[in-house]
Amino acid sequence: MQFKPFTGILAVLLLAGMNPAFPTTTAIEVQNVIKSQDLTKLTSMLKKNPKLVDTKSKGGSTPLHWAAFYGSTPCATLLMDAGAPLDARTDSGSTPLHWAANRNAKSVVELLIQGKADVNATCSKGYTPLHWAAIGNAADVATLLIEAGALVNIRATDGNTPLHWAIRKESFDVSRLLVLKGADLNVRADDQSTPLSLIKNKELRLVIEQAVSAAAAAAATPPAAPASPAASTPVPDPVEPAVATTPRPATPPPVPVPTVTPASPNQPVQVLSLPGGSTYTGQTMDNLPHGQGIYTFYNGERFDGSWWKGQPHGPGTYRYPNGDVFSGSWQGLNFLYGTGVYHFADGDVYSGQWRDNRISGHGRYTTSDGKVFEGQWDNNRHLVGP
Repeated sequence: MQFKPFTGILAVLLLAGMNPAFPTTTAIEVQNVIKSQDLTKLTSMLKKNPKLVDTKSKGGSTPLHWAAFYGSTPCATLLMDAGAPLDARTDSGSTPLHWAANRNAKSVVELLIQGKADVNATCSKGYTPLHWAAIGNAADVATLLIEAGALVNIRATDGNTPLHWAIRKESFDVSRLLVLKGADLNVRADDQSTPLSLIKNKELRLVIEQAVSAAAAAAATPPAAPASPAASTPVPDPVEPAVATTPRPATPPPVPVPTVTPASPNQPVQVLSLPGGSTYTGQTMDNLPHGQGIYTFYNGERFDGSWWKGQPHGPGTYRYPNGDVFSGSWQGLNFLYGTGVYHFADGDVYSGQWRDNRISGHGRYTTSDGKVFEGQWDNNRHLVGP
């Protein structure tokens, strides 16, 4: 059977498990104002009745749900500034982020994520915003969700993962993205289907095979150490971190696919030996690092921590040849994600949030001579104090 993408308001209502009946008069008025993006009128309505942000249509949708549906960033901003609940749920448990994800409303999704909306919120069927992005072939949004911590292998109440739905809907871009981010092609839903078994399209199968190969090749390449933060003066009376600017080592070339030395039957640890001198000792799956293990690269770099399908994923410590050490959370290769502590070889230390191998978010940077710079950072630049 050929599945077609959900479209229109009715689709979102059905996905939410809602009865697509007309909402109350007040809710209809708010919805129409949001649809027309009449900010002046919406501002006036909220000023007269601040509680409108909590007004629900029949089925439980709030004004922020509709701003998400229509992809109206200005309306969403206005509603959020007025106190609209980010994780408000419909009667079936869907949040504004679910609706924005399904509509590929990238700017609204960015706004909701910045506001700390729950990227792994589940509706009554157990579907997350990433499931809905897969159903709607919303690749841009899926990328944002994963970068914000969305779980790629999360299972709904029926056992379906986002990849199940991406393949059912023949969402090429989302399917490729999920595989590259470690989605499991062999996980079984309650109906015993696996994402792999659902591939019917030859072109999609080729896309999946290429993504699997790319993920495997990337798994053998050690990540490069991030550069020290650059000094910046974007605020009055700025303080410039006296940070090291020593060039970091280049990323070594990829290494070949490993040969496997089986461990003893009673020991769930294997040793993977790679031509050139790299080794991995730890738990594996399908001859790839999977679980806890230590990967020592031929150039002396070493990662000790959690792995998923051949990629660092979760807590771990990475030691670089130049003496840099990073301890924190990893999500894929060449991607420091979340919160961690980075000890630079020159004595500088940063403790705080990271994104895309860069210091981004709130953190504390201490130079080797004792100077401290704490506050908000973006792309290795100190923006403002706490």
